[in-house]
Amino acid sequence: MSRVLVIQTAFLGDVVLTTPLFRALSDKPECAEVTALVTPTGARILGRPDKLVAGLSEVVVYDKRGAQQGLSRFFDMARTLRDKRFDIIISPHRSHRSAALARLTRAPIRIGFDENALPFIWTHRIERRRDIHDVERSLALLDPLGGVPGDYKPNPEVAVTPEGQNGAEKLAGDFLEAPLRIGIAPGSVWGTKRWPPEKFAAVIDALARDRAACFALVGGPKDAEVSATVKRLSHADVIDLAGKTTIEEMAALLARLDLFITNDTGPMHVAAALDVPVVAIFGATTPEMGFAPYTDKSRIVESSLPLECRPCSPHGPKKCPEGHFRCMNDITPEAVLKAAFDLLT
Repeated sequence: MSRVLVIQTAFLGDVVLTTPLFRALSDKPECAEVTALVTPTGARILGRPDKLVAGLSEVVVYDKRGAQQGLSRFFDMARTLRDKRFDIIISPHRSHRSAALARLTRAPIRIGFDENALPFIWTHRIERRRDIHDVERSLALLDPLGGVPGDYKPNPEVAVTPEGQNGAEKLAGDFLEAPLRIGIAPGSVWGTKRWPPEKFAAVIDALARDRAACFALVGGPKDAEVSATVKRLSHADVIDLAGKTTIEEMAALLARLDLFITNDTGPMHVAAALDVPVVAIFGATTPEMGFAPYTDKSRIVESSLPLECRPCSPHGPKKCPEGHFRCMNDITPEAVLKAAFDLLT
C-alpha cells in the first residue's frame, strides 16, 4: 500500500481544480493515504482535519510566502515531508520549489508534467496538453499508475464548514433570505482580468430593475477598492463583503447564491464546484487555456472580436501590453446580462 503526496501550492482556483485528482487517487486500492501540500489559502477550502474533501487523508500547509518563507524553512518542510515516508509524489504544480521538495522527500516514484521545472527530478513525465481542461490535465498525471476508470466523473469539490456558514450568516444578514441572491466578484490579482467597475454596476442595476435581485460583492482584501467603486456606482441593494470574509465564509456565502458573475478568479472555481450558476468574464486570458468554470451551469463572456494579442500571458499582466485593453473594454453590459438571463431562466 502506497502513501501519496500531491503538491499543489498554487492559487486558490488551482487547488479547487486539483480536488478530482485526490478522489481518483483514493479510489485506487494500492493508495493507502492521500496527502495534499497546499498554501494556507488552499487548505481552507479543503475542510477540517476531521472532515476533508473526498479522497484526502491529510493536509499539510506550506506558508511559502509568509511564516515559512526562506531557505531554512524550505528545508524544514522538506524534512517534514521526508519523515512521512511517501511512496509516490504527484505534482500538478510546476515550480522549481515544488520539484526540489519532491526530490528531497526521497519518494521512489515522482510524477510531474514534461513542462515542469527541473525535469530530471521526475521519474515519470507526463505531457501537459494545452487542448484540455486543467482538471483533465491533472488527472493525466495518474497515467503511470494505471490512469482513471472510464466512468470516473471528475467533479471539483469545496468544503463548506459550519464555522463558515455561521460567519456568513452573521455578515450577510438579510441578503441570504432574499428571493434572488446574486454574487459579484469585480476584482482579480491580475489587472487585465478586471472588467471595468462601471460595467459591473450597470449589470447590477439592470438585474435589479428586471428581477428585483439582491447583490453581494465578494473578494479578498486587495479587491476592496474596486468593490467599493462598484457599490458607489450602483443604485441597487448591494452589500460589500470584499475583504470582510474568511475563505470559509466566502465559500459558505457562494453556496447560497442563485447566480455568480465574476472575472476569471479563484472564487469563480469555488462557485462552480459548489454547483452555483456562473457567468465568467474573460479578458487577457482565454477559456481555451483550460481554466474555464468546470460546470455545465456556466456562460463565458469574452470579446467578440478576434484579438490576436489574446492571451497575452499565462495569468494576464497588470496592464494591457498593447495599451488599448480591448479584451475587456469591448465586452458590453448587455453581453453579460444576456448570459445572466440564460442561467436565470
